[in-house]
Amino acid sequence: MTSIQAWVNENGVKSLESHGQSFPERNLTWEICAGVRTAIHSMLRRGDTILEFGSGYGTVDLGDDYIVHSVEDDKKWLHLDPRATYIHAPLVPIDKIPGHSHDQWYDRDAVSSSLPQKYDLILVDGPSGTIGRSGLLTIIDLLDPDVPWLVDDTVRTEESKIATDIGLALGMKEYRFWNFCILSRSPIPDSSIRRISIASEHVKQIERIHIALENSQFYNSRVEQ
Repeated sequence: MTSIQAWVNENGVKSLESHGQSFPERNLTWEICAGVRTAIHSMLRRGDTILEFGSGYGTVDLGDDYIVHSVEDDKKWLHLDPRATYIHAPLVPIDKIPGHSHDQWYDRDAVSSSLPQKYDLILVDGPSGTIGRSGLLTIIDLLDPDVPWLVDDTVRTEESKIATDIGLALGMKEYRFWNFCILSRSPIPDSSIRRISIASEHVKQIERIHIALENSQFYNSRVEQ
């Protein structure tokens, strides 16, 4: 175990920053939500392997229970969690896919040369929405279609369409929740679907409360002016 790993295990991520390794400030709105975490816990066993596109502090949370291989273009996120295996794949130009407007994606060679031999779930949460994720469709031939794929942020139209396109291309069933979608060739038990739905709806209600509070604060500030 490295000294950094020891600090992470004993004191958490903040200890890394206090010992000379600086990382971006934690922003909960960028991280996978409780609904996504519930979905992952419902489909995997402790010690299973996740192939993740787009890393961050959520990678650290997942590392408590799973082996994580994380594809990331931005160097500032690399090695945030010493337990994870990071695949540095810079963004490169791609031909636009019909029906999508994105012209960048992770470097295919960098991804293909570093993929784990086996993994139990694919989590799609990167790159950022401003860059776009439709480039994933250019590498689906490299990825295992027989494990569940979880596509985050499908509350956005573009990510929703990407999930649909992947499902159609690989013959997967779509399980839609408020802000994410699970694609799977194997049926997901009804009990798991109910558990995931409850967690997702809870996140949705919290988000609505936050929006209402922000709108109220904005209105009050305008009135005071």
